[in-house]
Amino acid sequence: MCHLVVAESVVLPAQHSCYGRSIRECSYDVSFVPGCSVQSSDVEFSDDRAVLGWLHCSSRDTQCLSLLAETPDGISVRSIYERAMGSDFARLHPQIQHRFGFSSRDNLASVGTGVMEEIWHGPPYTLPFLYVGTWRRIMFPESGHNVPFQIQNYAYLDALGRETVTWVRTFRANRQRRFDAYMIYSEQRSCIIDYLGTHQHLAVDIELGVAPNGGLRLRSGAQRFYEGSIAFPFPQLFSGIADVCEWYDDVEREFKIEVNVTNKVWGRLFGYKGRFQVDWQTVRPAEIPADILPHRTEKRE
Repeated sequence: MCHLVVAESVVLPAQHSCYGRSIRECSYDVSFVPGCSVQSSDVEFSDDRAVLGWLHCSSRDTQCLSLLAETPDGISVRSIYERAMGSDFARLHPQIQHRFGFSSRDNLASVGTGVMEEIWHGPPYTLPFLYVGTWRRIMFPESGHNVPFQIQNYAYLDALGRETVTWVRTFRANRQRRFDAYMIYSEQRSCIIDYLGTHQHLAVDIELGVAPNGGLRLRSGAQRFYEGSIAFPFPQLFSGIADVCEWYDDVEREFKIEVNVTNKVWGRLFGYKGRFQVDWQTVRPAEIPADILPHRTEKRE
């Protein structure tokens, strides 16, 4: 059953955006779909909340106005984050739902530009570990304040036909650094898998949750190393546990992110926190810049 929650009283700010366009330019045509019911409620949003926040469809619906994209043959394609979170996805702040609710069928890219107020690293003995990470754009040893930052999220189908979302982060410190990652939803492991680095050597299980502020919480779990015929669980002694939270600040009208990477033995390794604005761009998967894509695609999950 699909439930469309239709607002009778809605106040939207003039500067509200809808995938890069003014809300005044966006049209939302709601039609009746067999098997769907329409409910009305009094809703008033005085802050910058997306229309998407009103809509709730069950996982079996294929013709609802929602966060679902639809293929030419009528099969719905949900974002990998909605698949992983299920009903909890609707508990996220509407702007976070908006940002993580698109798939390769939407021909959209979310490009965030802002400032990392702080980038830090652990004690000197952690630096060799961080320098090794620069070889494959996984981590880096620089630190600083008010560093220009960009995050590029593109959705595409990889060579194996898996729905994939890029997390390519660029930090323009004294020396420009990148941190590349590629996320899929794994049916086999029933969770998000984050392939780290340009060659996807590290596959990391990601647990998703809803933060108290409506943000998306990501926490890394088991890690596996893949290279050619070599495959083994990556030892926790030599790896970091990432705790990430991205949320939307209604007062400042911007996205915020905080990342902390720690090790049970070595302590704090690496992290950053800051803010950014999102620019929605129309980009077909075939038009994604080549330097955004990984150098190889790892099939093992």
